[in-house]
This record gives sequence, structure tokens and C-alpha cells, in this order.
Amino acid sequence: MTLITVGTDALLHDAPRMATGENPIWDDLRQCWWCIDIPAGAIWQADAELHNWQRWQLPHAVGCLVLQADGRLAVAGVDQLLTLDLGPDGAIATTLLARVPHARADMRCNDGRCDRQGRWLLSSMVSDLSLAANDGRWWQWAGGKLQALENITCRVPNGSALSPDGRVFYSSDTHPHSPALWRQAYDPQTGRLQGQREPVPGWSAALGRPDGATVDADGGLWVCGLDHGRIARFTPDGRLDQVLQLPLKKPTMCAFGGPDGRTLLVTSLSRGPQDLTDDPHGGQILALRPGHQGLPEPRLARPQQQHLRQLETENQKPRRDIRPPERCAEAHIKQWRPKAVLSLRQP
Repeated sequence: MTLITVGTDALLHDAPRMATGENPIWDDLRQCWWCIDIPAGAIWQADAELHNWQRWQLPHAVGCLVLQADGRLAVAGVDQLLTLDLGPDGAIATTLLARVPHARADMRCNDGRCDRQGRWLLSSMVSDLSLAANDGRWWQWAGGKLQALENITCRVPNGSALSPDGRVFYSSDTHPHSPALWRQAYDPQTGRLQGQREPVPGWSAALGRPDGATVDADGGLWVCGLDHGRIARFTPDGRLDQVLQLPLKKPTMCAFGGPDGRTLLVTSLSRGPQDLTDDPHGGQILALRPGHQGLPEPRLARPQQQHLRQLETENQKPRRDIRPPERCAEAHIKQWRPKAVLSLRQP
């Protein structure tokens, strides 16, 4: 395992400081970055060089953001999934996609991202963490319908990420009473989880509460460790490979992007003066170059597009490595597969 200390020169001092910065995404069509501030209901955009920050304001909290295939954005608010049309000078129009039938009135949407067939996987949680309620769950919006993603519950479902071949779904619980990092088989043809979720073997509580995550082109899983100021990289078979020690304590999510896909953008949170006393850089954004390359962020497809992509998946021979040809020499990397799931086809 390699430990790397990240200095304060990685901080973006001209970027906005956020209460709960989250969901950094590289938009390869617009060649820009997006992120959100959850309680502020703010959508932020920066150019490819991480300058010229612009803000759009929603009238409610926003849990997560995804790119759409048509170039627009979609967000999960408190209890709604919305398509956004962003105009100049902060103008914003919304179109309702679905309402989320939360089990309780005090819940909101949280983490989420799309699979490579354009389905949206997203989570919900009880807003007040002090209640330690085990009512958080995962949802899937696909084919114009929203449905619960199997019977999986936890306190703060977070950290959604998919392996490069789309056959392993990663998730976490960020609650301080039950931190955990899991992996589970995922069928990209049907969008269904398979077998039982299993702990990622290299994770430990010493890495911090597992929050937002991303996967690089080599299948490495990068997980933000809340409270401990760390980002941990795990190999495809779950071994702890690298730890980045950050100049702040509460990193929330990371994402690869930029024109060459090698910049790792990291958001963080700060609850106010009580946090800034011992975490003076809390809520700031960092940009790193850790020596790995990311994958293009999948986009939310409309129902007809999702159907066509599912047919394409069924007609293709499954592949373990979907990277460009020049990277296929690394295809020998050991990938975790759940032994109990016999329906998963192997390349």
C-alpha cells in the first residue's frame, strides 16, 4: 500500500466554498465540470481549467446530479427526479421525471449515478443522522419508471460506482454507527443486483466513513473517507492499493475528468465555524493528478434509448475490459466475481 500526502497547493482557492459539496462530474460534451452543494440547492459549473464558476439555484436541497444523453442535466431533489434546462444568468427550468415515494416524511434523495445502459441508480436517506434510522434504500429509474432496487436498506446509502464492465456495483453506508463498503454483482442486461452484497476486503474504519466513490479505467475503486481526510484506492479484487492523505478532514466525493481524464476533482463539506476551527479548508474543492485515468461518465437515457442499449448489451459478447485498445495489455488484472452467482457470464 502506498501513502501519498497531498499539500494545500491542490486546493482551488477561486472555487466556491460549500456546506456539503458533492457529485463532481466531468461533462465530456460541454467540456466542463459540474458539482452541487446539497443543502444550498446549488448547481455549480466550471470550465475545463476549473475557472469561471457559475451557479444555478434550486428552491430545495439537491441530492445528486447526472448527465443526460441529450446534453441536459437531471437531479434528484428532496423527493423528485427532475430534468434541468439551464439558461444564462442563473435561469433554470425543471421538468418532472418521477416522484420518490419515501417511507418517511423526513427523508431525501442522496447519492446516485447512471449505469452504462443509461439507468439511474440513486439512494434515499433519513435527513437527521442522529435518529440512526435504517430506512435508507436504493432506487432505479429506467424505462420511465421508478422502482426499488431489491430489498437493500441501510442508514446512509452512498458511494455508488460500477466496475468498467458494469458487472460489479459498489456502495457504502456513511453513517457513523454503521460505516461499511460493499460490492455486489450487477447484471447490465437487466439492471438487477445478483447474489448478496459482500464487504470490500481492503476497507477498514481507519480509512474514514466511506462516502462518494468513483472507478478508474483500470477498475480501481476510489473512496472518500469522511472525517479522516483520506481517499483510498482499491484494486478490482478489493485489495487496498493507495491512500491519499488530504489537507482537509471531510472529503465527500471524487471524480476523474478533464480533457485527458486524469484530473481527480474532490469535493468536501463543512458544517460551519465548529468545523473550521480544526478543519480550516473544510468545504473547499481540490484538484489532483494521481497518475490514473477515469472513464467517461454514463448518461441518463430516455426510455426508448434504454431499451436500445439493453438490446445492444444482449447482442455483445461480455468483456472484462472495455478500455481503449492501447490499455488492453492490462486485461489480466484480477477482477472479483461472486462465486454464488452462477448466472454471471464470463468472457
